[in-house]
Amino acid sequence: MRVKKYFYVLRPILAAKWILDKECPPPMLFSELMEAELENSIRSEVDKLLKMKQELPEMGLSPRVQVLNDYIEVELSNIKEKAKFIEEDEKTWNLLNDYFVSLVKLNKK
Repeated sequence: MRVKKYFYVLRPILAAKWILDKECPPPMLFSELMEAELENSIRSEVDKLLKMKQELPEMGLSPRVQVLNDYIEVELSNIKEKAKFIEEDEKTWNLLNDYFVSLVKLNKK
């Protein structure tokens, strides 16, 4: 398995956990997400993968890491379950459209 694939999966999982926990946008830095959202036991496995990623070529391969596979499976399930309870705000464009039209009218005068 390509090492990068783990990070392609882990980043959105950690970002989703951040958003669900803190109700704000997640940090851009993966290290900040890891620090805030990963348990120590999992973090050590991710640290090993980070080291591999730095040492291997771009398409470097890694054996599957079962503890990470299990973590990913559990967290995806948790996120899906929590997402069911998020209230969705009704978004309309009316206010923005009205504002835009008022700006256009001002510039026509």
